[in-house]
Amino acid sequence: TARVLVVTEENELPYMRPPLSKELWFSQDKESVSKLRFKQWNGKERSVYYEPEKFYIESEQFETAENGGVACIMGKKVVKLDVLQRKVILDDKSEISYEKCLIATGGKPKNIPLLMKAGGEIESRTIPYRNIRDFKKLDKLTSAGKEVAVIGGGFLGSELAVALAQKGKENG
Repeated sequence: TARVLVVTEENELPYMRPPLSKELWFSQDKESVSKLRFKQWNGKERSVYYEPEKFYIESEQFETAENGGVACIMGKKVVKLDVLQRKVILDDKSEISYEKCLIATGGKPKNIPLLMKAGGEIESRTIPYRNIRDFKKLDKLTSAGKEVAVIGGGFLGSELAVALAQKGKENG
């Protein structure tokens, strides 16, 4: 029986990132958006989270879970991988042994060094966009009708530019 342990720096259960730059921006239902729910192409509403919280087992039960399951350690970062000893070391110095290890680190948004050094007010108005926290921050800022410059024309930047332009039209 399989047991899967997900370690993530984020304080969120596993979720889909694409709706953060697409569906959530086009929804007229602000209550659903605040709950991170959106309508799929088939009209059915769903959460950005892959599974409800009750699907996951507690990380403390991971080793003894008779029927396997998926557990998440959130808010922790893997700082070392010891492939010979088959273990990972987390930022709090705790160690986790494993049988097999999948490294799925994803991408991190690039920031512009000049903006990173600016500090203060500039830093508070700059959002390297990637996760739920960034979505909530940008949604709040744009709800007040603020102007936004999107730096980057890749998939994410292009999707956000279109979504934010649409939101701007709707907000007048």
